Amino acid sequence: MVREDRADVAAVGSSYLAPEFNFAAALSAGLGRPVALDWKTANVGPYETLLAYLRSRTFQRQRPLLLVLSLLEGAMVLLPSNRSAFPQHAVGTDAFLGGVRSALGG
Repeated sequence: MVREDRADVAAVGSSYLAPEFNFAAALSAGLGRPVALDWKTANVGPYETLLAYLRSRTFQRQRPLLLVLSLLEGAMVLLPSNRSAFPQHAVGTDAFLGGVRSALGG
């Protein structure tokens, strides 16, 4: 069972992690612990999805011990600033890295 209220593992990614595909539930069963789930549709992209999660109240309230980021192969070669891949959610590389550092307190 996926329970966000006491999870120390979080799965973050695209709609491939949507609850109906059972990734978080399978991960939870395999690890024997609750797994929080945060996903967005594919056109948001992995960079904005990760930043949104790191800035979320859920993350601020309880940081997971393990964060699983689902990255599709196609997105791995794209920079966060790629407007053709992420038209409304592109973010500059420096802004992305700065956002991650800020969210993690570094």
